[in-house]
Amino acid sequence: SGGIYLYERQAALLTSLIRMHTSRIKQTDDFYVCETGYGGGHSAALFLAASENVKVITFDKFDRPYQIPSIEILKKSFPGNENLPSRIEHYAGDSCKEYVKYIENGGVCDFLHGSSLCRQDNLKLIEYARPGVIL
Repeated sequence: SGGIYLYERQAALLTSLIRMHTSRIKQTDDFYVCETGYGGGHSAALFLAASENVKVITFDKFDRPYQIPSIEILKKSFPGNENLPSRIEHYAGDSCKEYVKYIENGGVCDFLHGSSLCRQDNLKLIEYARPGVIL
């Protein structure tokens, strides 16, 4: 966990991409970042800090004792607004399956970040992505 901050250029590139895309949408529109593999929440924090329009949808087993408390910290640190009560939403379970369920139930992703231990996650992210999504 925290690997995203080990590579300064990667963190800067991802932040720039998010800011570039959120600057093109209305201030009231949401920009959904879907990530597989929450870990300690480092990537989620980076995405939330990049723009107030970002909502993170994260998929992980959430079987580590620090994960749910860190979700709660992010909820408090990056509060929602009247249109978006929470800027982070988590789905516990096998990310390979939970992501697919989310999409099949009408879930939206504008930006995909695959960092879980599931070998098929990036393939699933691509397979179920709608045109124009950033991976």
